[in-house]
Amino acid sequence: FRAAFEFIALDFGEQPAKAELETIGQGTDYRARWARRLSAELAAGKVFGRGYPEYPVQVWRLGTNQLWIALGGEVCVDYALRFKREFGASTWVTGYANDVMAYIPSRRLWEEGGYQAGAFDVYGLPANRWCPDIESRIATAVERLVKQVQSPIPSLAPR
Repeated sequence: FRAAFEFIALDFGEQPAKAELETIGQGTDYRARWARRLSAELAAGKVFGRGYPEYPVQVWRLGTNQLWIALGGEVCVDYALRFKREFGASTWVTGYANDVMAYIPSRRLWEEGGYQAGAFDVYGLPANRWCPDIESRIATAVERLVKQVQSPIPSLAPR
């Protein structure tokens, strides 16, 4: 068994403007409640963070060839398909691991837009979209951690 873990920063690509929040806040659904809360925070002088500073990425190696990649948030299936292609069919990818902050789109979903590319109001974050390079940032961290768990284990034998 080998394990590696790190946090990476994920930037927000777009954040809601005050006027946008006020318009959305006129409704009665969950989006309106989100917008009213954020509007109140802005009115109180709060400055929103520009991203999510500690996105968790974890990799385990079980035995000689089983990899288990654990990602925070609600990741889309594109990550599992990508990492199985890159690291082999015995790679497992798990979402909702170590933190749940939002949907985590791939670049493909980010470009398509729509609900899964930016459902921050569901989770309460002050954003409309992630940065365009979200998949690249996550994949780079995964690759770095896979290298760590695949490196030879130092011998414990006395010298």
